Amino acid sequence: PYFAARIYGELLRRQGKDAEAYDYLKQLHHDLPDDPYAQKPIILDRIRELEEELKIPVWQRFQPQTASNTKPVEASLEQKVRMLEQTHDHDHAH
Repeated sequence: PYFAARIYGELLRRQGKDAEAYDYLKQLHHDLPDDPYAQKPIILDRIRELEEELKIPVWQRFQPQTASNTKPVEASLEQKVRMLEQTHDHDHAH
């Protein structure tokens, strides 16, 4: 089944549907398990090729998420302010 999914992405590219292939391969990479047979590195290579062809700016390029490189999401400024307010939300007039 992994092979068929990769072939579909390649068929889109051959039909000149690079943007569609790019979106499809990004979703495929996200959905596939971290299984050697899934060949996620090959899909990532194809994604990178399409990013070059589509001239996608570096800051908008696909960032793969795997179990080994997931980073904790940093709190937003608003969340940080709320947390700070909660820690200082006590009566100073004891």
